[in-house]
Amino acid sequence: EAAGETVPFEDFKKAFGDRVAGIGKIVAMMAPWKDPFYIKRVWCDFEMYTATDLKQEVIIAMPPKEAEDFRSSLLTGGVSEVWAALGAVKVEQAEASVKEDKDRILKLIEEGPGFHHLNCAVAEKLQGWIVQASEGYLKQRLEENLDGSADGAASAVAQLGEGVGDLLRQVGKCADSQKYLEKSRSIREQQGTLQTPEGAKLLRNLGVVYGEQKALKKGLATLREAEDIRIKTGTLRTSDGARLLSNIASLHVKQHLSREEEESDANHMDEALRNYAEAQSILEETGDDRTDEAAQLAFSEGNAYRVRGREGG
Repeated sequence: EAAGETVPFEDFKKAFGDRVAGIGKIVAMMAPWKDPFYIKRVWCDFEMYTATDLKQEVIIAMPPKEAEDFRSSLLTGGVSEVWAALGAVKVEQAEASVKEDKDRILKLIEEGPGFHHLNCAVAEKLQGWIVQASEGYLKQRLEENLDGSADGAASAVAQLGEGVGDLLRQVGKCADSQKYLEKSRSIREQQGTLQTPEGAKLLRNLGVVYGEQKALKKGLATLREAEDIRIKTGTLRTSDGARLLSNIASLHVKQHLSREEEESDANHMDEALRNYAEAQSILEETGDDRTDEAAQLAFSEGNAYRVRGREGG
């Protein structure tokens, strides 16, 4: 900005981009990793967006203490926590040392790519790094555990594999997800911890991955195995149990639509609707019937009724 005149976004973007391209790379410091200062600074968010847009190298780093804490969190089931933290980019809520700078850059972003586009681009870059870093650490721990290390270490690796497997599924890498989830299942079977609520959660994720890869029968069988464990451990009538029943219902609908077993099509829709209804009942019991998840469940159940109605069932 010069003499009180606002610089057009494209001019500003080119000038800023030329500087980033001239350097050739940027370094984003993730500290603290759970709530990085980097993504709270408006200039940093715009810097990462620019580097990503120009396909420049983005190096994401952590101080040693933060890296150690990050790895510890991964081993104790904190993968989803990391994922959520780095996906919560909101440049419009970021800060700058000088308020006028913040106001100007936000105005330029709003007139240029828009807040949503910039937020998504930065979050996608950060979450891609999380997947890469988590998978790399999992591979390292799996190699260390090849000799059959202590039960506690093996259980931690199994939990890490479950978390990383779920992340890979969310980014569409189902084959890799399946590989790690099956490895985690094998470890839990060896350790005798598959028949637990945690084991049921693993089997639910694995069944969903099978379903997403069109292995519907295998997916249903795995989800039913998880349901049996939930029943035996008294944890079916929980929010996790409701989620499992919704997944089972969804695969029944998919199997019905796939026409793999024409003689049992009606049975698949009956089972789908029964499981959706039970899941809804559980959410009402647990007080979770006004959540986004409950709304999605109601939508899926309604869609199943529409499928049946279309076919005169």
